[in-house]
Amino acid sequence: MDYRKYYALESYLFDEVGPRFRQAGWLDGFDFFCIIAWKANRAKSAVARRLLLKGHAWIEEAVRELTAGIASQPSPRHRMAHVVEWGFQLPMTSAILTVLYP
Repeated sequence: MDYRKYYALESYLFDEVGPRFRQAGWLDGFDFFCIIAWKANRAKSAVARRLLLKGHAWIEEAVRELTAGIASQPSPRHRMAHVVEWGFQLPMTSAILTVLYP
């Protein structure tokens, strides 16, 4: 594994994570939390708690449900509403959607 690709986090997000999401239709926890760290590293714990409050036992399954739900939305407006329904504020929602749909 080449860990150097994480040094330039923004490049990793836009060159690998975004295209991987658009191909697979979901993200894993690591890639999702790379987006969170890129936007606001201090918010990782709060985001993890918010995801678990949705009734999931594991963060991985919560992230997969959230991101698969984003992919299934018919329009940008619906995507934004979906992320906000999960309890995210506009700045974090915007960061997530910017990586997934540049």
